[in-house]
Amino acid sequence: MDVEIYVIIGIILLAFVCEFIDSSFGGGYGTILTPVFLLFGLDPFLIIPSILLSEIATGFSSCFFHHKRNNVNFKDKTEKSFHIAIVIGTIGVAATIITTFFVIKLPGFYVKLYIGLLVASMGVLLLLRIRYDFSWKRIIIVGVLSAFNKTISGGGYGPLITAGQVVGGQGTKKSIGTTQFCEGMVCVAGIISYAIFRGTIDLIFPLILMMGAVPATPVASLFVGKIKREELIKKLLGIICITLGIFSLIKLLVS
Repeated sequence: MDVEIYVIIGIILLAFVCEFIDSSFGGGYGTILTPVFLLFGLDPFLIIPSILLSEIATGFSSCFFHHKRNNVNFKDKTEKSFHIAIVIGTIGVAATIITTFFVIKLPGFYVKLYIGLLVASMGVLLLLRIRYDFSWKRIIIVGVLSAFNKTISGGGYGPLITAGQVVGGQGTKKSIGTTQFCEGMVCVAGIISYAIFRGTIDLIFPLILMMGAVPATPVASLFVGKIKREELIKKLLGIICITLGIFSLIKLLVS
């Protein structure tokens, strides 16, 4: 077995772990993978479209298994989760298309600084149990900001969307399932936009990511379904958000 095979196996295992975190806590796949791949010298315009393409599969797969495990219910059209998914997903698609057009012109340092601070701040809000009254206006703002993050960096979507819903009073398990659905929609828009504005997209790298990431989705949905105390998920989500935010900031400042 040569070195290249070891590298591929390593990427598959890393994708599995990151997707397990993402599907279990509502974020972390792109937020972790993007800086890791940048550390290894990969081109951002290879990394970001590859993550978006792989998350089309993982987002909808995770959504399906969360629904199957009754962590969230998308069949009941009267459920708030269903309406939140449609609103955030639709707004996210529009924001993604617009953001992709301008993304190349934005200063990378300040964008990454913004994402790191924002994700860490949402984690602090969760741990401090700070809440705001639910409103569609706030949900729409969160949807736009999250899509902005995703399109620019490949990450920063899930933690903000999930935490934004939880802080607004949505159940933790429902928030995680809803986030996966919305992320799938946003990634479809993102990959189409990148194909239009950037040209051809590599397919081998995202396929390798999918080999590790897709199998993690049913495992994660089972893990979430087994947790009886949603408060525990909320605390774990807060810790994950803070960790990812700090990780992103350290990577930015030491690079």
